[in-house]
Amino acid sequence: MSTQNPRVRSIRAHRLVQAATALTCGLALTLAMGSPLTAQTTTTTLQLEPATTHDFVPLALVARSEEPPIALSQEPVRIDHGLAPDLEIVSQPTPAAVTSRRTLREVSGATLQRGIELDLTSAEPFVWISPGMAEQLAGQGDALALDPDELVVRTAQGELDTRSAFSITANAEEIGAVGIFPPGTVMVQLSPEASGARVELAHPASIDATATYQVHVEEGPEAVALELSTERLEHFHGDTLRVLAVARDGNGAPLPLQQLEGAVITSEDGEIPLEFQPERDGSWSARHTLDVLQVEEPGPWFVRLRAFGTSATGRPFERWATTAFGVAVPTAGFSGGVTVASGDVSAEMVFDVEVASAGRYAVQGLVYGTDPTTGELRPASRFESAAWLAPGAGSNPQASLGADIDFCHLANLAPPFEIHDLRLVDQSRMTVVQRRAVALRLSDL
Repeated sequence: MSTQNPRVRSIRAHRLVQAATALTCGLALTLAMGSPLTAQTTTTTLQLEPATTHDFVPLALVARSEEPPIALSQEPVRIDHGLAPDLEIVSQPTPAAVTSRRTLREVSGATLQRGIELDLTSAEPFVWISPGMAEQLAGQGDALALDPDELVVRTAQGELDTRSAFSITANAEEIGAVGIFPPGTVMVQLSPEASGARVELAHPASIDATATYQVHVEEGPEAVALELSTERLEHFHGDTLRVLAVARDGNGAPLPLQQLEGAVITSEDGEIPLEFQPERDGSWSARHTLDVLQVEEPGPWFVRLRAFGTSATGRPFERWATTAFGVAVPTAGFSGGVTVASGDVSAEMVFDVEVASAGRYAVQGLVYGTDPTTGELRPASRFESAAWLAPGAGSNPQASLGADIDFCHLANLAPPFEIHDLRLVDQSRMTVVQRRAVALRLSDL
C-alpha cells in the first residue's frame, strides 16, 4: 500500500493536468475564434471572505439621482492576462505620509524689488520664482520672467552678488526645457556663504511692480520637515476624514507648531477649512465629515496645509504640504455570492452585485496560486470585466459581473488558489466603490 502524502499526490496530479492544459493553450485560443470547446463543467457556489477592517467596504449603498457624469459604452468587456510570478504587488494600499521641506510665498513685484526674508533651517536651499497664477492664466508667464543674474542676497555680512550668492542658476528658457514648471520660472541654489539663518532675497532691477510672483523655497534633508497624511487612503461619503500633521527636525525629533492653516480641497476646487487640535505625542490632527454628494465632478480630493513653528535652535520656520485621498459614493457593492464554473481550459467566476445607481461597473482582481516547490502564494493572472448594470441584486442577471480565468496562466502553480485585490469600480463616476485585499479562497479550479 502506498504511504505517499495525499497532499503530494494532489500536487503531482494537478501538475499533470496543468501540463496538459499548457499544451492545449494554443489550440484553445485558436478554437475560441470558431466553435467553442466542448468540456465538462463543474459549478460551485461560494461566499466572499469576511471583510477586514483594512478592506474598503461600505456599510450601506447610496443611490444617486443624477445621471453619471461620463457617458460610456454599455457593451460588456472581459480581459484576462498573465502576471510574472515574482511581481511585487500591494493588495492593500496604505496612505503615505507626505514630507515637505518647502515654503511658498506669493509677493508683488514691488516687494520682490525691495527684498523678502527667507527663514532657513538648513544650508544651500533651492529657490524657484515664477509669475503668479493670474499672470499664468493671462499668458504673461514668459514675459514676466526674472533674470536670475539680477537676483542678490543680503546677509548680516552685507550684500552678495550673483557669483558669490548662488551655486546654481537657471533662467526661464533652461527651466522651460524641463517641461514641468510654469512658464517664466527661474531657479537658484544659495551658496554656503548665502545660507545664514535669516537672509534676504531681492531683485533690485526694474520689474513690473504690480505683478504677482510665487517664491518656492526647498530645503535639504537636514532641514525641518512637515509630515502630512490621512489616516486612510480611501473614504466613502459620510466617512470621517482624519488628517495627521507633525513637524520634525533633521534627526526626526518632533518640533512644536504654533499655527496650522489647513483645508480640504474638493475635486471641484471647493475649499473646506480644517481645525487642527494638538495630540499628546506632539502631533496635530483634524477631523471632517465628508459630504461627497454635494460634488458632481469626479476626481481626487486633497488636503492642503500651511504650518508655522520654531526649530530646536529657535529659528522660526514655515512649511507647506499637500496630500491626496480618494472619495467615493458607494453606488454598488458585492453582495457576497460567487459562482465558479470550471471547465477543461478555463473557469468563469460570476460575482453577485447589488446596484443602487445605474452605471458601467467593472470587477478587477488578481489570481494567486501555490508554488508546488515552496508552498508560497504567487501571482498568476489579472482579470477584469465591465458591463452596464442597473439596480438589482442576487440572481438578477443585471446585477452580476462575470470574469474569466485562463488555465494557461496557472500551468506552474497548484491549489489552493486565492483571489486578491478584488475591486468593484464605478467607471461612470471614476471611483472604486469596494476593495478587498483577500476576497476568495479556492481549494481548486
